[in-house]
Amino acid sequence: MLKVLAISEKELTRGFALAGLETLAVADAKQASQALEKIISDGQYGIVIMDEKLSSGLDKHVKTALSKSDGPMLVSIPAELRWRDSEKLPHDDYIARLIRRAVGYQLNINL
Repeated sequence: MLKVLAISEKELTRGFALAGLETLAVADAKQASQALEKIISDGQYGIVIMDEKLSSGLDKHVKTALSKSDGPMLVSIPAELRWRDSEKLPHDDYIARLIRRAVGYQLNINL
């Protein structure tokens, strides 16, 4: 069975570990690229969750290798989520855009 791995800076790995995920702490996008190269060749992870800041700085050849491989699926998430007043949220909030991209249509949730 393929596993899930979270790659992020050291401060964020604790939260992922509390959620039960395997974690890998890296200092920057260069280290994340090197780690992802090994992960692609190992084939033991099906999903890699990565901080958006790190994933946007991945080496081009790593991104190409990832797109040509059968796995893992890279999920980029924003690392700096902040609580905001619901009245001040933009109409097309970031999380809503992520859900729409994953599901294929927009979900409206009223709390």
